[in-house]
Amino acid sequence: MVKAIIVDDEFHAQENLEMFINKHFGNIVKVVAKCFNVEEGLTAIHKEEPDLVFLDVQMPDQTGMELLDIVGERSFEVIFTTAHEDYAIEAIKKDAFDYLLKPLDALEFQKTIFKFLNRQSSEKKISKQSETLNVSAFATIYGLEFIKHDEISYCEAKKNYTIVYKLSGEYITLTKTLGAVEDILPKEQFARVHQSYLVNLKEIQRYIRTENKIVLRSGKELNVSIRKKSLLFNFE
Repeated sequence: MVKAIIVDDEFHAQENLEMFINKHFGNIVKVVAKCFNVEEGLTAIHKEEPDLVFLDVQMPDQTGMELLDIVGERSFEVIFTTAHEDYAIEAIKKDAFDYLLKPLDALEFQKTIFKFLNRQSSEKKISKQSETLNVSAFATIYGLEFIKHDEISYCEAKKNYTIVYKLSGEYITLTKTLGAVEDILPKEQFARVHQSYLVNLKEIQRYIRTENKIVLRSGKELNVSIRKKSLLFNFE
């Protein structure tokens, strides 16, 4: 079941959207929270950990765009639902899954949800198939990129994108948050040592206690959060 949250300051817009969901995808998508502003939306997101958020742009006090800025790294997809066409480019920059105009068109709405469900299904199937090959498939701006786990040095968060640095010196930009990448890569080989870094444990050469840093075999130095230090290295 896909968990969805609706964030919209208009009651009738919430009800209309929930009606569309229940009518066409009620057996797959469940609305777990309906929120009238950014503050309520943030609370619901942290509590419910949704897969999908339907987000209005123009709301009192703060906008839907500002909500995404506050959330930062996210593991859910966003579909903007708004009466304004002017924010489409900004929505793309925020890595929105789609952008639907109000009043919602039933056919366009169904197409968007089917596209979302197909992506979810495809990524799960590919992930399962690739586990035995020590390879993971990731979405990039150009398509799917298959990366061998042992070729990865570390991954770095860049807002709603992730940069994967390979041992060869090459890097790949993924259209996923670092948290989403962490969920895909094997936990016995990759560890989150910092809010911004996910590291291949095989590539750690040493730990600098006085600076709270690790040094990779490539010579790259990365900060380690205090909370992760004792968890990963047991140096206490």
